[in-house]
Amino acid sequence: MLRLKRYFLWFFLLIGVFGFAQLKTVTNKTTYPFWIQVPEKQPEEKLPLLLFLHGKSLSGTDINRVKRYGVLRAIEKGRKIPAIVVAPQLASGSWNPDKVLELIEYLQKNYPIDEQRIYVCGMSLGGYGTLHFAGKHPDKLTAAVAICGGGNEKDGCR
Repeated sequence: MLRLKRYFLWFFLLIGVFGFAQLKTVTNKTTYPFWIQVPEKQPEEKLPLLLFLHGKSLSGTDINRVKRYGVLRAIEKGRKIPAIVVAPQLASGSWNPDKVLELIEYLQKNYPIDEQRIYVCGMSLGGYGTLHFAGKHPDKLTAAVAICGGGNEKDGCR
């Protein structure tokens, strides 16, 4: 009986590993390389987009660094998010709202994204990038969340 329970346990663990979308990287398509997760079982309708902008400590050219915290870390720990989740990597400097828009437009052309459900969030430097994007392109997103970030006063009214 114990042996049978172990077989069932292994079976369900394998289903859990292979039954959900895996993260994959996309490079050389936009200015920012990015991680993406697209749910395997897509509904008939288009999916929301959740875009996560990382903080300065994850900047660079090793895209695996982006998985250290935030939404990608949650996905790797088993969190199921019923959305297209994207986490780009910034090589250096600050997030550029026009390059973030370039990324969103690429995603809209290549994935089933609901343009009425685009969410941008960021932590630290990514929080600044989130608010800068929201201030410059407020008509391109549904909501923005800045965690430990700030913004420009001139963007506040937008």
